[in-house]
Amino acid sequence: MLFTNYKKTTNPDMWFALVDCNNFYASCERIFTPNLEHKPIVVLSNNDGCIIARSQESKSIGIKMGIPLYKAKEIIENFNVHVFSSNYTLYGDISQRIMNSLFKFTPHVEVYSIDEAFLDISKEDKNLLKYGTEIRTKIKQWIGIPVSVGIGKTKTLAKLANEFVKKGISSNGVYVIHNLDNEKVPLEKIELEDIWGIGKRVGRKIRSMNIKTISELMSLNQEKISRKFNINIQRTIFELHGIQCINLENVPKKKKSICVSRSFKKQISCIKKIEEALTNYITTAAEKLRKNRLLATTMIVFLHTNPFRRSVTQHHESITYHFSNPSNDTRFFIRTSFSILKKMFKDKILYHKAGIILQDLIPEDEYQQELFPEEERDKSTKLMSAIDELNHKMGRGTLIYASEGIKKNWVSKSFKKSNAYTTQWDQIPIVKAY
Repeated sequence: MLFTNYKKTTNPDMWFALVDCNNFYASCERIFTPNLEHKPIVVLSNNDGCIIARSQESKSIGIKMGIPLYKAKEIIENFNVHVFSSNYTLYGDISQRIMNSLFKFTPHVEVYSIDEAFLDISKEDKNLLKYGTEIRTKIKQWIGIPVSVGIGKTKTLAKLANEFVKKGISSNGVYVIHNLDNEKVPLEKIELEDIWGIGKRVGRKIRSMNIKTISELMSLNQEKISRKFNINIQRTIFELHGIQCINLENVPKKKKSICVSRSFKKQISCIKKIEEALTNYITTAAEKLRKNRLLATTMIVFLHTNPFRRSVTQHHESITYHFSNPSNDTRFFIRTSFSILKKMFKDKILYHKAGIILQDLIPEDEYQQELFPEEERDKSTKLMSAIDELNHKMGRGTLIYASEGIKKNWVSKSFKKSNAYTTQWDQIPIVKAY
């Protein structure tokens, strides 16, 4: 018997569900343009550069993930593929609505990513398949997004059950794994790399040990597992056997860093334009800091040219700056970034991208206060709060910093961006009744 020395403490009534939005970005674009149902869609990265999301129809006609838009131009034209610039404001709001809806099914929800969430459904006294189908039906009805639901006794099995749905093993969008050892499914359809916690690098290592399939991985005894793998992989294998090792994380993990960067619409050789861009990026990052009640102790500013343009002079540089006192004051970050930029900027260089990273973040209430608090810090807090509140009520960008500029010729291209249907009053869809 496997794992004879392992003390099993798993609750036999424990069940997890993994709710995963299908082709999330493309599905968000379909909510307000339902005539695009069953038609190929792709969503582009910042600056309309590469394809970062595809509908199932786009995948079926051979459009690859991550390729530059120009390389897919022919297939897009031949199959009349609908192209959208990324609209993260819309995607973020739809994601929040989905997560809020999931709390109606159970109070135990872990938001895993923008389009995935784990649910602890152990106390739900229902037929599991029927329960998963109800979740899928209601999310589609309430939000308009199709989801897949995988259910298992551990988070790893729930994730794997969701993979079964994606591989077409389940036709109704829901799959329940009761016991993987006895599951009557073609496990050969699932690659090692498809298992949550394995990935490509670890998958290569496991294959080098002449372990090619999930069945072979699960057939190892506890002694071999302990000798060959680290604790994380051991947990993954135990979870495949229904032994719970990974708990639900109801409290979101604290952010460790905040990064904001963009490619410019056109290559820039003017330091003033780059300062405008940095001001915009810092404003966004600092707002996120204050929203999460955090302070930053370190800032990294980076600047680089386009590595694919071999004909132009290349320059890639970043500088790290450590603050003497943690802060979340936008004005302080802007002044600091300008000083850093002047040190690394070079004349007659065509720059393609800039960005900032705020890291080594600490909670506001854990900051070691000074014995004699400075009046300036109190003024800063009140001013930042007032600006955030005004921009929240009146719309983002109501108040901006002068160094951000007015024309903003550096802003990334987004020629095919859909409206912010759910967050901007002037972009709400108009419905006419006749």
